Amino acid sequence: MARDIRNFSKGYRNSPPKKNIRDMRREDLDEQGQSQYDDIKRKAKQFEGKSENQLMDELFKRVNEGKKNGTLNNSDLDYFASQAAPMLNAEQRKKLQTIMSKMKA
Repeated sequence: MARDIRNFSKGYRNSPPKKNIRDMRREDLDEQGQSQYDDIKRKAKQFEGKSENQLMDELFKRVNEGKKNGTLNNSDLDYFASQAAPMLNAEQRKKLQTIMSKMKA
């Protein structure tokens, strides 16, 4: 069947709604997902209670390490920003742009 907007729209309306990431629980994930979930939680816990300045220092330290060892480049940073920006409000996007320009320098 040829793909057109009507067929796409019908399929979209009839498909089950996707879960919002915020609504997901660890138990809803497969083994790999649970492992990733645990890893993210563990990493997030390392930054609890830190000030914004401490977080920014850590971010820039890791960015510089990645650039030095070749695992991070400006196009990677641009890709991240393009993925994150739609989830942010105008003020947050402006701050992201400021941070990105500092990381690229």
